[in-house]
Amino acid sequence: MVTRRHFLAASGLAGFGMAAGRPLVATNVGGNPEAVADRETGVLVPPGDSRALAGAMLGLLRHPATAARFGAAGRLRVARRFGLFAMVRQYEALYEHLLARRAEALAVPEAEGSAGAH
Repeated sequence: MVTRRHFLAASGLAGFGMAAGRPLVATNVGGNPEAVADRETGVLVPPGDSRALAGAMLGLLRHPATAARFGAAGRLRVARRFGLFAMVRQYEALYEHLLARRAEALAVPEAEGSAGAH
């Protein structure tokens, strides 16, 4: 999957392309470096460098095994970071954090509790 857009959001087209098992060629701007692991799930090129963009595309076309490896790695990356189990783990961590903060806020310091008992 190739895009010429300079501000491809990590949660946008990159995620869809990776989930589909496609290697990505994207510019190294915005959220792209977070989404695309350079030379692992695709290729990042400098913004505005059409020669680098064309070279990356041709490189993947000429080396289908590399393209397939990048695509498979991208699909796994999306599943690990954004799949159902990852989302559930993130919600669990958030709830545990909020419950711990709530418990701290409701806890009565020992000094205050014993001072009023006299």
